[in-house]
Amino acid sequence: MDTLEHRWQTRQGEGRSKHERKYVDFIVSGRPLSEVFQTVDMDMVSMLGWISNVGYETRIVQELLKDVPAELKTGRTILYGCPQCGDIDCGAITAEILDLGDRIVWRNFGHETNYSGIDFEGYEHFEQFEFDKAQYESEFERISMELANTPRTED
Repeated sequence: MDTLEHRWQTRQGEGRSKHERKYVDFIVSGRPLSEVFQTVDMDMVSMLGWISNVGYETRIVQELLKDVPAELKTGRTILYGCPQCGDIDCGAITAEILDLGDRIVWRNFGHETNYSGIDFEGYEHFEQFEFDKAQYESEFERISMELANTPRTED
């Protein structure tokens, strides 16, 4: 069984067109998921920690907890996306998230947009992640508490 933790990361800004983003990175069984998916190379961040719309961010957490249905038409959830706007049209790494009672599973990773669907190429070798539901929920409780105390700025 995998474990889920988190760590704050910073995406460096450059001038007016590339804003600095402090965001929550997912740590799966001791390894940052951003490293696994090489999100720095794709200039992607998680959708937690930097979005000024706290209500939307709360919805993202609820989606990751499977308390609300996935927002995307495909039924998948964004794990990492555009650090400027968070819009799926810019491209995102998404996953199918399943609640199996005592376990939460992240699987079938892919790159997704609204206009070209899901591209699984390059993601086939990623195994699914299986989390103990109690540990998973406890970690998201910690994340939620930190997010509630994180100052936000408008760009």
